[in-house]
Amino acid sequence: SWTLIATTGERFARFAPYVASVTSAGLVAFQAALRGGGTGVFVGDGANVEELPGRPAVSGVTSHPDVNDAGSATYYAELESGASGLVLVLRRGRSVEIVADAGHGFSAIGPAGPTINEAGAVAFRAERPGGTTGVYLYEPTGEVRTLAESGDAWAGFHGLPVVTEDGAVVFRADLTDGRAGIYASARGELEAVVVTGDRFEALGRFPAVDARGTIVFAATETSG
Repeated sequence: SWTLIATTGERFARFAPYVASVTSAGLVAFQAALRGGGTGVFVGDGANVEELPGRPAVSGVTSHPDVNDAGSATYYAELESGASGLVLVLRRGRSVEIVADAGHGFSAIGPAGPTINEAGAVAFRAERPGGTTGVYLYEPTGEVRTLAESGDAWAGFHGLPVVTEDGAVVFRADLTDGRAGIYASARGELEAVVVTGDRFEALGRFPAVDARGTIVFAATETSG
């Protein structure tokens, strides 16, 4: 069966270009442009649609929102200051936190989109002043940890990093030696899940991982 969550009309003008996300309980989070102007992040279950708090600190949404079973959500946004930021909405306390933004250690936040786990940890991509790009993890304690940054080993990153329930982060990267790989961070260490070479010629940009830690990815084999 199909459940209608939201439709364009009296309230919403459009939902493009960002995808929606859904929890195991069927709560859907989505970005929408409003008929009256502006954009926001909303959650719905087929019966009600609720706008998550964000404005006026947030002037525009610039990624998909990701949501956990507790109803907390995260997304990239343009802030009222004009900078880009990473927004965390703690739905239980109805509080809004800008957990990372341009001007406080970063020159830009994104692209693609962040992910959140049940503990409230958020994995995201960002750029440092000087052009260094990386993958980072916001901890519920308020700490932002660097997982990988471009430089000697890494040439760049793709897609969105996925944070697991135990706080590991899976991400797709290009290496400075010309290879590409999918990596998982756990307990402060980075592990190569797969690297191009003998078996794989190219890797898709969006790996995914389930609650048990099984990683799935698209790839082109060297055999064609």
